[in-house]
Amino acid sequence: MIEFKELSFGYNSNLVFDNTDFKADIGNLTVIKGESGSGKTTLLDIIALKHGNVFKGYYNHSHIQECEYVNNLYYMTQEPLFCDNLKMREQWEILIELYGSFPRMDELISFLGLEDVQNLYPLQLSGGEKLRSAMINIFIIRPQIVLMDEPTASLDDDYKNKFVQLLHILKQNCDLIVSTHDSHIFNESDVLYEIENRKLCLKKSKKIISNNNSILNNQMYKKSNWIFVFLK
Repeated sequence: MIEFKELSFGYNSNLVFDNTDFKADIGNLTVIKGESGSGKTTLLDIIALKHGNVFKGYYNHSHIQECEYVNNLYYMTQEPLFCDNLKMREQWEILIELYGSFPRMDELISFLGLEDVQNLYPLQLSGGEKLRSAMINIFIIRPQIVLMDEPTASLDDDYKNKFVQLLHILKQNCDLIVSTHDSHIFNESDVLYEIENRKLCLKKSKKIISNNNSILNNQMYKKSNWIFVFLK
């Protein structure tokens, strides 16, 4: 669970958020919507502590401890970061060495249409291919906090639908927060906030049905075979 209260933040004299609250829980696809320039990316940067710990924040009901918090977080920006001098397959294999086995990676690569991409360097990838490749990273790393900024912006309808399927899997085992303009993701969200007049206004909230025991969830997440049963 991630929660902050009474957040006020701005740049110089430009106030972006004014005394607003927010909460995201494991088991929910939490979505942020708002007009361009309303502060969606700024909000994700704040949650990722890009501006330091500027809010009264809680992670799993305790005050945020910056080192532990950041180590458990994956921030998928609009331009995902990769190592430019390694092919994508090489990068995924290194991540597997660091974070543990992911025995069905080839099936996820196929599901996301990345069979040919895996032997290319990041600079050879399109925007959509980079977004899909970043999803592979997330499934290998298994972070407990995932932030995504416009993750379907460069995807066609088919891959958007596949991406949403994966979001519903991810949400069971991490705090998943997505900033987007994509109305399809609005409809799929469990919790929907809209930025209005420098406030985060709750527009939709469904009952959480997951087990919030993060250790149990993390153990379940590592047993990745069930992902593909679900997809099929």
